[in-house]
Amino acid sequence: MVDLVADIGGTNIRISHLLDRTLSAPKSFLCADFSGIEEAMTAYLAQQNLPSPRRMGLAVAAPVNDDRVDLSNNDWSFSKQALKTYFGLEQLTVINDFTAQALSVVDAPKDRVICLRTGNPVEASQIAVLGPGTGFGFSALINTGTDMLPLETEGGQIGLSAQTKHEEALLSAIRASLSSDAHHRLVVEDVLSGRGLETLYHHLASAPAPIQAAEIVRLAHQSDQHATDAIIHFLNFLGSYVANAILMLGARHSVYICGGITPYLASFIDQSQFLDRISHHDKFSDFIIAVPVYLLDDPHSGVRGASASLDNAALKHRHL
Repeated sequence: MVDLVADIGGTNIRISHLLDRTLSAPKSFLCADFSGIEEAMTAYLAQQNLPSPRRMGLAVAAPVNDDRVDLSNNDWSFSKQALKTYFGLEQLTVINDFTAQALSVVDAPKDRVICLRTGNPVEASQIAVLGPGTGFGFSALINTGTDMLPLETEGGQIGLSAQTKHEEALLSAIRASLSSDAHHRLVVEDVLSGRGLETLYHHLASAPAPIQAAEIVRLAHQSDQHATDAIIHFLNFLGSYVANAILMLGARHSVYICGGITPYLASFIDQSQFLDRISHHDKFSDFIIAVPVYLLDDPHSGVRGASASLDNAALKHRHL
């Protein structure tokens, strides 16, 4: 029997299995191609000619406290107990996708880690792990002495703050455009996400029709000013968030930026205030400027984190 692991986001599901504790045959599929997780996992098992799994580890873009898990940015949902019964599992572990990202940075492949800023890490301190994708994820690692304890948070749902009058006006306009009976607050992932980049472009360019994030990136690389401005604003807001994360967590070891978007924007960092905002914070500038900041560009980080969760004693409360 095998262990099956998956990283389930708003757009993609990445699945792999473990052979001698090593990830094998990682594959990526569109969530939209399947009715739910059972169908996707069954298809992978058939494709790889694998037997029924013994254990399953899932990293999902959703809160995971209850038996019923509703994906935040797609229409999938499942019952943990029903899923365990469906596959006849000995153990099912379900964690938030950014809990998995946090677990993955410990053994991240060196060729997938890009240093955005060097520093002087405090080895015993916290590691902040955050980043934009379909939504926005936030976690951290705390060294307990025996295991790396990942914080389980919904850091993408906190309020977003402005640093300049221009940003205040921009966020005010975005807040007004998004306000509805179901959406009263402007939160981080309204701006720092794929749809957030699209929202920034729409407001900065006064675009009459929506433009997808990938198209905005393409236009920016062709020197389109509105697209470039949207990306620069995005990176400025991200820099402010990183500085806040270091201060809130006391994360003096390092910061890892994950998620599917930032690698496509990295070439615009020097045009933005990103590095300035993670270096200058009045009397706490010395505190934040010493922290190394890395970009993790690893498509398999989620499944690596899901794999690490299976035997992590600090996550026993997630083992069913």
